[in-house]
Amino acid sequence: MPPLNREKTTAIAVICLLGLAYVGSYVVLSSSGRFEPTIIGLNGVKRYGWAPQGFVTGFKWNRTLMLIYFPLHALDERFWHTFEDSYMGTYPIHEVSTEDIWEVYRAWK
Repeated sequence: MPPLNREKTTAIAVICLLGLAYVGSYVVLSSSGRFEPTIIGLNGVKRYGWAPQGFVTGFKWNRTLMLIYFPLHALDERFWHTFEDSYMGTYPIHEVSTEDIWEVYRAWK
């Protein structure tokens, strides 16, 4: 196998560093996240989903961050911050009372 030239080695190193920065930035945001409402009904929240820090402001989800971090967020919700965890009390949750459900509805309009 021929040795890698300097340009290929540099390109590989840059790609690895960018990948680490991407994953690392998500890990930092996720470490200070909480569960937020993702499905609501007339009598309250039906489901909560994991929201890393900055993904939700005033019940409104940041679609840009969701698109940027989609692969990592999907893996996070599948393996680490699962739907079941939202009801176990293991992680913080932004609970919404039935009386205040209109605030969520208004933010999603």
